[in-house]
Amino acid sequence: MRYLLWMLAVLLFGGCFQPTPEEQKWLYAGITQEKKKIWELYGVNLEGAKTWRGYKLPIEKARAWLSEDFKAEEAHAWTKHGLSAAVAKAWNDTGIDAKSYGNWAALGLELEEIKKWRTLKLPYYAVRILSQLKFTPKTAKVFISQEFGAYPDIFKSFNTEIYDFAKTCQELVAATSYPIQGIQQQCTPYQSATAKNKILGHIVDMQKDQEALDAYLSELRELKVTKDEIHRNLSLKINKSMDENDVTFFNFVFTKLHDEPSALEMAFIEKHRLDYEEHPRYLAYSDIVFWLEKEKKEAQEHRALLKEEQAKQHIKEQAAREAKIVLAQKREALAKKRAQELQRIERTRKMHTQCGAPIHPAMHNERTLIEGRVAFIVGAQGSSMYGYGVVHDADEVVYYVRDPYNASGATVNAKIAWIVTAVSRQAGLEIKGESATYNMKSSDRFGMAKFEKRCRIE
Repeated sequence: MRYLLWMLAVLLFGGCFQPTPEEQKWLYAGITQEKKKIWELYGVNLEGAKTWRGYKLPIEKARAWLSEDFKAEEAHAWTKHGLSAAVAKAWNDTGIDAKSYGNWAALGLELEEIKKWRTLKLPYYAVRILSQLKFTPKTAKVFISQEFGAYPDIFKSFNTEIYDFAKTCQELVAATSYPIQGIQQQCTPYQSATAKNKILGHIVDMQKDQEALDAYLSELRELKVTKDEIHRNLSLKINKSMDENDVTFFNFVFTKLHDEPSALEMAFIEKHRLDYEEHPRYLAYSDIVFWLEKEKKEAQEHRALLKEEQAKQHIKEQAAREAKIVLAQKREALAKKRAQELQRIERTRKMHTQCGAPIHPAMHNERTLIEGRVAFIVGAQGSSMYGYGVVHDADEVVYYVRDPYNASGATVNAKIAWIVTAVSRQAGLEIKGESATYNMKSSDRFGMAKFEKRCRIE
């Protein structure tokens, strides 16, 4: 076998030198030295080349994606959408990846128009609603830049302090004379997020859309988690101020908290004779009306939450039923696919047993099997060089199979499975469309084989 490989190297490299172990690995992978050089030109090693080829992207197809700096997985994801590398790069540059491309493409907008929408930093569902309402990126920018005095209608039904707390954050950020830098760092992004969320709420008000509503509520819940965290940190700060008898800082923080005061806070106020008797938070501890109002408010929140949960449960149950149907369909399809795969494996085993091992570039004067598609015809019928350019399915390598007597009778695009004799040299061909001529001076080189007979499985 080593002698055969040496002979192949002599023929491939003009007898100049014997292939190195590394070059032999590329050859065994079905990659010629010319293609190896192209892969390496793009910084792709053997394992990388195998990954690209595993995604059905040989170097002829992969080089366009490599030129645009795509990884194999990314290129594979984009090819599912039927896009070229250049078009995919244009979408990628807008911040839209292959996963989210479907939603944005469904808007039916030109890419240049989508680029303008992306500058507004709005999520997909907001752009969808605004474009359906005949907004352009220019008019949408004016709309979202306005000062929204009122809260969104959808927000009012939840009776929460998320937006009100943004005003507290504004006061905390402006307070430079107090040791609350950590809280200020939390408040700055909170203010920006609530402002953006308020805009999205107004967009949802304009057109009721379940996907948009779910996304809006999801952001609202995230804001509540952040608000509660800032509130907890403020509570820790006010407790520390009481431990240190810092009345100035206590005065500053007491009115910023939105929960009921603790017994320790009320005792601190009494001890230092602080005047909070008219402040709602102070009254919240001692006025029974507060507790009645609070109970009423909590009951309203509970009913709203229960209604929301019931609606969600209905959606979940419906989704579960649909998912069950889809799962059954997938299982059926998978079982069918497995059966087909077993049939394919058994067919391949029989072919290899009865017709020989698959052809590869390192073979020399061996009867072997080539299975694939006729890509082009070489020469004219009756000539000694008449034959076919066959794309081998196993590695997508093209072989020149001579058939001077046209014993196979094959045509272009025919699927074939032949027993051939591999020849330890390459032939130069000039290809024009679906035909080619033999020319040893051509730079396009192909491994040669001679047709023996069709592979018939018994």
